[in-house]
Amino acid sequence: MNKDQKQFFLKYLDDMFPNAKCELNFSTPFQLLVAVVLSAQCTDKRVNLITPILFKKFKTPYDFAVAKIEVIEEIIKPCGLYKNKAKNIVLLSKQLIEKYGGTVPNNLKDLTSLSGVGMKTAKVVLNNVYGAKVIAVDTHILRVSNRLGIVDEKNPDKCSIKLEKIFKQNIGNLHHKMVLFGRYFCKARNPDCNICKLKDFCKYYKKLDKQYKMWYNTHKGKIMFLDRVKITIKAGNGGNGAVSFYRSKLTMNGGPDGGDGGKGGSVIFVANEGINTLYGFSFKKKFVATDGLKGEKQHKKGADGKDVIIEVPCGTVILDAESEKVIADLTNNGDKFVALKGGNGGHGNEYYKTPTRQAPHFSQTGEVVKERQVILELKTIADVGLVGYPNVGKSTLLSVISNANPKIANYHFTTIYPNLGVVSYKGNSFVACDIPGLIDGASEGAGLGHYFLKHVERVRVIVHLVDISECEGRDSVEDYFKINDELKKYSQKLALVPQIVALTKIDLLSEEHLNEKVKKFKEKTKQEPILLCSIIHKGIDELKSKIWQVLEKTPKPAPLDVELTNFDERDKSSFDVKKIDNSTYEVFGGLIDNMVRGIVLSDDMSFAYFQSALKKFGIIDKLKEKGLKIGDTVIIKDISFEYEE
Repeated sequence: MNKDQKQFFLKYLDDMFPNAKCELNFSTPFQLLVAVVLSAQCTDKRVNLITPILFKKFKTPYDFAVAKIEVIEEIIKPCGLYKNKAKNIVLLSKQLIEKYGGTVPNNLKDLTSLSGVGMKTAKVVLNNVYGAKVIAVDTHILRVSNRLGIVDEKNPDKCSIKLEKIFKQNIGNLHHKMVLFGRYFCKARNPDCNICKLKDFCKYYKKLDKQYKMWYNTHKGKIMFLDRVKITIKAGNGGNGAVSFYRSKLTMNGGPDGGDGGKGGSVIFVANEGINTLYGFSFKKKFVATDGLKGEKQHKKGADGKDVIIEVPCGTVILDAESEKVIADLTNNGDKFVALKGGNGGHGNEYYKTPTRQAPHFSQTGEVVKERQVILELKTIADVGLVGYPNVGKSTLLSVISNANPKIANYHFTTIYPNLGVVSYKGNSFVACDIPGLIDGASEGAGLGHYFLKHVERVRVIVHLVDISECEGRDSVEDYFKINDELKKYSQKLALVPQIVALTKIDLLSEEHLNEKVKKFKEKTKQEPILLCSIIHKGIDELKSKIWQVLEKTPKPAPLDVELTNFDERDKSSFDVKKIDNSTYEVFGGLIDNMVRGIVLSDDMSFAYFQSALKKFGIIDKLKEKGLKIGDTVIIKDISFEYEE
């Protein structure tokens, strides 16, 4: 963790937990000491339920020292490891009386000499009671520290020492903030990586991302689906203006007639409902529009370059690869986004003709456009999303209700990319897709789910398929709650999407057995499921009808909020001046880039025009403000000259 990351980490925790404090309840240093001993392999919440009873009966070290150990054991039994904890509490109470007159010591050495008191327990007391600048490392802090790369240490005591050295000026209540962050956000299982602002430098998150890349590299030869890709785009450069003078048999010395250069082609993205994957970008990752042609004599403008049209699936989000800010969301068929505009053509010498400059021998070069990189990310636009555990019949159902022809086989992860199908219903139609790879921990990255859950984000209806036959040894009620839990963990808004529950594989059960399982499912889930057997089309019409009823009431998802960026904003008006030394100045900026396109140093008229432009746009005045004197050197791009009045 570098200095900037350290500061960001501290500020992030400050914002999240401004009033962080110990979650154990206590009134005296001794009560805290006992509570921390009890908290070993036990939650603070449970300890807080026990300590009021314990401290009502035993108020001081003297009470604990003479207490019957069996009584203490009975009270603290819910905390776990109660026999050993009771023994240590009695012993440390006696030690406090004998060595310290019943007072809890205020230093690490004495505290750790007490029975059952390790470094962590001692530092909790020192920090909370005596305000010592120490960090007590528990499992939460150890996990957070290693995941974020603050330390690389598995031993809690060594980790504590290292953290105190790193944060020696910022310790305060950092211990509590890190505990709360680890307890409620950076959890051991299912951490909230999707909302965490520290994931950019989190080793754990990078590992998850690496696992996905490894998986993709393994399977890319077998699949035809790609939902995120980085490509390079470049708009065409503008054509150069022409230098030409009119000539004919009757006119030997005509005026300038050089035409302007053509405009370069633009890069344009268009959403096409006929495409449902970004797979084509596996083969071509650079798209270049053609340049504008140079101007010609007789006032002829150069031809404009051709735009490059890049077709993408509906639901494609375009991000700036450098900042990863969303710059476009192509939701509907035909949506268009001009990502890079073609460069402007340069002016021909005809443009520079004035009453005092009758025969300019110079023109302007075309505008050069830099290539950029963008990320295309597909968030499948489907009206209906089919979710459920692998092998519950999603692909089979999709093949029955739509025109899709997914690969179907009897093993997990047969579907390794979302399948889309158009469903017809009473003269209407809607798009359905099956989402692969949802298993326990999908929101965390297990299976394929983490990388395909995003395709559910914008559906209007979720059809949740549950295997009621339980032929694979799973519990249907448990399956239902687990999948919903994964959806909720990934995105809270998914919990608000209307959901239709369908029980599949009903043909594998007898009527009596089926009725029993359905009754149990209804009681536990409070749902009224549709019974399905896709192979014999049982329940299909009922399901279609229910889906259409919900769709009619549910609005289409709004496009993502697009953050305005300077992705293709070419600054042509600003400039700045930098003083290099006492006699040298440099001028730079968008105005300068545009201005020097028309400069030909070897041409006196061109250079004279350049000098007048310097005065016209206030550049000379700005230089003088910085201290420019006669004879000083001015550097503008590749041009260097001595200033004269």
